[in-house]
Amino acid sequence: MKLVEMKKQAFDALTDAELVLACTEPAVSALQGKEGADKASVIRSLHPDQQQVFMIRLLYPACHSEPDFQAWIRYLLDTPGYWQGVQGGLHFLGETELIRMLDKAKEAIEGHVPLSRTNAAIPHSEISPLYEQFQSAFDDTMQRISRYIRSHPGSFVQFVSSNAQSAQPWNGGGC
Repeated sequence: MKLVEMKKQAFDALTDAELVLACTEPAVSALQGKEGADKASVIRSLHPDQQQVFMIRLLYPACHSEPDFQAWIRYLLDTPGYWQGVQGGLHFLGETELIRMLDKAKEAIEGHVPLSRTNAAIPHSEISPLYEQFQSAFDDTMQRISRYIRSHPGSFVQFVSSNAQSAQPWNGGGC
């Protein structure tokens, strides 16, 4: 997968979440509209560091609301290889607190009737405290991922000169 092109000044100016999102955006875009084996192929094409960060990045949509958290955990559990990949990425960065919390969420969700589109927005009572823990832990994880990216920029970013036409600062959002 091609590295993200950006100016060093833009790289240094990005917040933690913005940096993580910017560095994973090419993979996210490449996965859109793909199924099964094609998704796996895109993920395999990433540099090993990118793979680990990308798999953790899959948790990002879960931070927006409690129903999103619940539905996204279910999606990760139901998509072959995703739960294991997320767990592997978290292990890679030593995110034991988030691993424990996600395991509790998995147990809570799997302990109920399987979710469907009709009941996915109905939170389970055990999810509320786990979602609050997740938000705090995930913010900390994004900071650590950002530090990792800043320490290993060659795995994620191709710095371009200030004169380069194609390089634009990345504008993204946080959790």
